[in-house]
Amino acid sequence: MEALRQSPHLANAAHMWEYLDELAKTDPEEYKRFLKKQIDANKPPEVKPPKPGFCVRLREVQRKQPFFINVCGHDRVQHPRSTSDGSIPLAVGVPRMCQEDGSAATVTDVVVNPDVIGRANHDAGYREELAALATQCVKDVLTEQKLLPHELLPGHLVLAESKKMYAGTPCAFSDVRGRPSRGSDDGDARGVEAMLAANFGGKACPSSLFEQLSSISPFGSEAGMS
Repeated sequence: MEALRQSPHLANAAHMWEYLDELAKTDPEEYKRFLKKQIDANKPPEVKPPKPGFCVRLREVQRKQPFFINVCGHDRVQHPRSTSDGSIPLAVGVPRMCQEDGSAATVTDVVVNPDVIGRANHDAGYREELAALATQCVKDVLTEQKLLPHELLPGHLVLAESKKMYAGTPCAFSDVRGRPSRGSDDGDARGVEAMLAANFGGKACPSSLFEQLSSISPFGSEAGMS
Protein backbone atom coordinates (compact mmCIF):
# COMPACT_ATOMS: atom_id res chain seq x y z
CA MET A 1 0.00 0.00 0.00
CA GLU A 2 2.93 2.35 0.77
CA ALA A 3 4.13 1.92 -2.81
CA LEU A 4 0.76 3.13 -4.06
CA ARG A 5 0.94 6.24 -1.92
CA GLN A 6 4.10 7.38 -3.74
CA SER A 7 1.88 8.60 -6.61
CA PRO A 8 -0.87 11.16 -5.82
CA HIS A 9 -3.27 9.50 -8.29
CA LEU A 10 -2.60 5.99 -6.99
CA ALA A 11 -2.82 7.27 -3.43
CA ASN A 12 -6.28 8.67 -4.16
CA ALA A 13 -7.32 5.34 -5.67
CA ALA A 14 -5.98 3.48 -2.64
CA HIS A 15 -7.88 5.81 -0.34
CA MET A 16 -11.07 5.18 -2.29
CA TRP A 17 -10.64 1.42 -2.03
CA GLU A 18 -10.08 1.75 1.72
CA TYR A 19 -13.21 3.84 1.99
CA LEU A 20 -15.28 1.32 0.01
CA ASP A 21 -13.94 -1.58 2.08
CA GLU A 22 -14.92 0.23 5.24
CA LEU A 23 -18.32 1.23 3.82
CA ALA A 24 -19.06 -2.37 2.80
CA LYS A 25 -18.44 -3.47 6.40
CA THR A 26 -20.23 -0.66 8.23
CA ASP A 27 -23.15 0.13 5.89
CA PRO A 28 -23.76 -2.60 3.27
CA GLU A 29 -26.92 -0.93 1.94
CA GLU A 30 -25.18 2.38 1.33
CA TYR A 31 -22.35 0.44 -0.32
CA LYS A 32 -24.83 -1.17 -2.73
CA ARG A 33 -26.45 2.20 -3.49
CA PHE A 34 -23.05 3.72 -4.18
CA LEU A 35 -22.08 0.95 -6.61
CA LYS A 36 -25.44 1.13 -8.39
CA LYS A 37 -25.07 4.90 -8.79
CA GLN A 38 -21.62 4.48 -10.32
CA ILE A 39 -22.81 1.76 -12.69
CA ASP A 40 -25.83 3.80 -13.81
CA ALA A 41 -23.68 6.90 -14.33
CA ASN A 42 -21.30 5.03 -16.62
CA LYS A 43 -23.84 3.20 -18.77
CA PRO A 44 -23.31 3.95 -22.46
CA PRO A 45 -26.11 6.06 -23.97
CA GLU A 46 -28.82 4.09 -25.72
CA VAL A 47 -28.56 4.33 -29.48
CA LYS A 48 -31.86 3.55 -31.14
CA PRO A 49 -32.06 2.14 -34.66
CA PRO A 50 -33.16 4.71 -37.22
CA LYS A 51 -36.82 4.67 -38.25
CA PRO A 52 -37.33 3.15 -41.73
CA GLY A 53 -38.54 5.53 -44.40
CA PHE A 54 -38.10 3.96 -47.83
CA CYS A 55 -35.67 1.69 -49.62
CA VAL A 56 -33.61 2.30 -52.77
CA ARG A 57 -32.16 -0.51 -54.87
CA LEU A 58 -28.99 -0.35 -56.96
CA ARG A 59 -26.99 -3.11 -58.63
CA GLU A 60 -23.30 -3.90 -58.89
CA VAL A 61 -21.67 -3.78 -62.34
CA GLN A 62 -19.86 -7.12 -62.22
CA ARG A 63 -21.93 -9.44 -60.05
CA LYS A 64 -25.30 -7.75 -60.60
CA GLN A 65 -25.79 -8.28 -56.85
CA PRO A 66 -28.33 -5.90 -55.33
CA PHE A 67 -27.15 -2.99 -53.21
CA PHE A 68 -29.81 -1.45 -50.98
CA ILE A 69 -29.93 2.00 -49.39
CA ASN A 70 -32.30 2.35 -46.44
CA VAL A 71 -33.29 6.01 -46.24
CA CYS A 72 -34.31 6.47 -42.61
CA GLY A 73 -35.29 9.11 -40.11
CA HIS A 74 -33.40 9.88 -36.91
CA ASP A 75 -34.22 12.68 -34.48
CA ARG A 76 -30.54 13.38 -33.85
CA VAL A 77 -30.16 14.75 -37.37
CA GLN A 78 -30.82 18.46 -37.87
CA HIS A 79 -33.88 19.75 -39.68
CA PRO A 80 -33.31 21.44 -43.07
CA ARG A 81 -34.54 24.72 -41.58
CA SER A 82 -31.42 24.72 -39.37
CA THR A 83 -29.23 25.25 -42.45
CA SER A 84 -28.67 28.61 -44.06
CA ASP A 85 -30.08 27.56 -47.45
CA GLY A 86 -32.56 24.87 -46.40
CA SER A 87 -30.38 22.03 -47.67
CA ILE A 88 -30.72 18.57 -46.14
CA PRO A 89 -28.37 17.30 -43.42
CA LEU A 90 -27.75 13.58 -43.84
CA ALA A 91 -25.39 10.81 -42.74
CA VAL A 92 -24.12 7.59 -44.32
CA GLY A 93 -23.85 4.33 -42.37
CA VAL A 94 -21.33 1.52 -42.54
CA PRO A 95 -22.33 -1.00 -45.27
CA ARG A 96 -23.13 -4.58 -44.23
CA MET A 97 -24.10 -7.86 -45.85
CA CYS A 98 -27.62 -9.22 -45.66
CA GLN A 99 -29.94 -11.78 -47.22
CA GLU A 100 -32.80 -10.41 -49.29
CA ASP A 101 -35.25 -12.55 -51.25
CA GLY A 102 -33.02 -15.56 -50.79
CA SER A 103 -29.83 -14.02 -52.17
CA ALA A 104 -26.85 -12.13 -50.77
CA ALA A 105 -26.95 -8.34 -50.89
CA THR A 106 -25.18 -5.30 -49.49
CA VAL A 107 -27.08 -2.67 -47.53
CA THR A 108 -26.29 0.66 -45.94
CA ASP A 109 -28.39 3.20 -44.05
CA VAL A 110 -28.69 6.90 -44.81
CA VAL A 111 -30.28 8.97 -42.04
CA VAL A 112 -32.05 12.31 -42.28
CA ASN A 113 -34.37 14.27 -40.03
CA PRO A 114 -37.75 12.52 -39.54
CA ASP A 115 -39.60 15.50 -41.04
CA VAL A 116 -37.70 14.94 -44.29
CA ILE A 117 -38.96 11.34 -44.35
CA GLY A 118 -42.47 12.59 -43.61
CA ARG A 119 -42.41 14.92 -46.60
CA ALA A 120 -40.90 12.23 -48.84
CA ASN A 121 -43.68 9.82 -47.91
CA HIS A 122 -46.30 12.31 -49.12
CA ASP A 123 -44.48 13.79 -52.11
CA ALA A 124 -43.31 11.34 -54.76
CA GLY A 125 -41.19 13.94 -56.56
CA TYR A 126 -39.43 14.95 -53.37
CA ARG A 127 -38.87 11.28 -52.49
CA GLU A 128 -37.22 10.69 -55.86
CA GLU A 129 -34.92 13.69 -55.39
CA LEU A 130 -34.02 12.49 -51.89
CA ALA A 131 -33.30 9.01 -53.25
CA ALA A 132 -30.99 10.49 -55.90
CA LEU A 133 -29.17 12.57 -53.28
CA ALA A 134 -28.78 9.55 -50.97
CA THR A 135 -27.51 7.42 -53.85
CA GLN A 136 -24.86 9.93 -54.88
CA CYS A 137 -23.85 10.48 -51.28
CA VAL A 138 -23.42 6.73 -50.68
CA LYS A 139 -21.34 6.30 -53.85
CA ASP A 140 -19.07 9.23 -53.02
CA VAL A 141 -18.55 8.47 -49.34
CA LEU A 142 -18.07 4.70 -49.67
CA THR A 143 -15.68 5.21 -52.57
CA GLU A 144 -13.72 7.72 -50.53
CA GLN A 145 -13.59 5.30 -47.60
CA LYS A 146 -12.71 2.35 -49.87
CA LEU A 147 -15.79 0.49 -48.68
CA LEU A 148 -17.36 0.02 -52.09
CA PRO A 149 -15.75 -3.22 -53.35
CA HIS A 150 -17.70 -3.30 -56.61
CA GLU A 151 -18.71 -0.48 -58.92
CA LEU A 152 -22.42 0.28 -58.99
CA LEU A 153 -24.48 0.56 -62.15
CA PRO A 154 -25.91 4.00 -62.96
CA GLY A 155 -29.45 4.69 -61.86
CA HIS A 156 -31.54 3.56 -58.91
CA LEU A 157 -35.02 2.29 -58.13
CA VAL A 158 -37.15 3.50 -55.24
CA LEU A 159 -39.00 0.41 -54.03
CA ALA A 160 -42.72 0.62 -53.35
CA GLU A 161 -43.63 0.72 -49.66
CA SER A 162 -45.71 -2.41 -50.10
CA LYS A 163 -42.67 -4.26 -51.45
CA LYS A 164 -39.88 -3.15 -49.11
CA MET A 165 -39.33 -0.29 -46.65
CA TYR A 166 -36.09 -1.57 -45.13
CA ALA A 167 -33.54 -4.14 -46.31
CA GLY A 168 -31.75 -6.30 -43.78
CA THR A 169 -32.17 -6.28 -40.01
CA PRO A 170 -32.60 -2.87 -38.31
CA CYS A 171 -29.59 -1.97 -36.18
CA ALA A 172 -28.10 1.03 -34.42
CA PHE A 173 -26.66 3.59 -36.81
CA SER A 174 -22.88 3.54 -37.27
CA ASP A 175 -21.31 6.45 -39.13
CA VAL A 176 -19.04 5.30 -41.94
CA ARG A 177 -16.75 8.30 -41.38
CA GLY A 178 -16.67 7.88 -37.61
CA ARG A 179 -15.79 4.19 -37.40
CA PRO A 180 -12.60 3.36 -35.49
CA SER A 181 -9.48 2.57 -37.49
CA ARG A 182 -8.19 -0.99 -37.46
CA GLY A 183 -6.67 -1.90 -34.13
CA SER A 184 -8.41 0.98 -32.36
CA ASP A 185 -10.61 0.54 -29.31
CA ASP A 186 -12.03 4.04 -29.50
CA GLY A 187 -15.74 3.46 -29.17
CA ASP A 188 -16.50 7.19 -29.00
CA ALA A 189 -16.24 7.37 -32.77
CA ARG A 190 -19.23 5.09 -33.28
CA GLY A 191 -22.95 5.53 -33.49
CA VAL A 192 -25.09 8.56 -34.01
CA GLU A 193 -22.72 10.68 -31.93
CA ALA A 194 -20.28 10.47 -34.84
CA MET A 195 -22.73 11.11 -37.65
CA LEU A 196 -21.50 12.19 -41.04
CA ALA A 197 -22.38 15.74 -42.05
CA ALA A 198 -22.45 15.64 -45.85
CA ASN A 199 -22.14 18.80 -47.92
CA PHE A 200 -22.78 18.27 -51.60
CA GLY A 201 -23.84 21.84 -52.37
CA GLY A 202 -20.35 22.77 -53.57
CA LYS A 203 -19.14 19.24 -54.33
CA ALA A 204 -17.39 19.26 -50.98
CA CYS A 205 -16.23 15.99 -49.45
CA PRO A 206 -18.47 14.92 -46.55
CA SER A 207 -16.98 15.37 -43.10
CA SER A 208 -17.68 13.74 -39.76
CA LEU A 209 -19.91 15.51 -37.26
CA PHE A 210 -17.87 13.95 -34.49
CA GLU A 211 -15.27 16.67 -35.08
CA GLN A 212 -17.91 19.41 -34.83
CA LEU A 213 -19.72 18.37 -31.64
CA SER A 214 -18.01 21.02 -29.55
CA SER A 215 -19.45 23.80 -31.68
CA ILE A 216 -22.61 22.40 -33.31
CA SER A 217 -25.69 21.10 -31.51
CA PRO A 218 -27.90 19.36 -32.36
CA PHE A 219 -26.43 17.30 -35.20
CA GLY A 220 -26.44 18.35 -38.80
CA SER A 221 -24.72 19.98 -41.72
CA GLU A 222 -25.69 20.78 -45.26
CA ALA A 223 -26.37 18.58 -48.26
CA GLY A 224 -27.15 19.78 -51.73
CA MET A 225 -30.94 19.43 -51.97
CA SER A 226 -33.28 22.17 -50.79
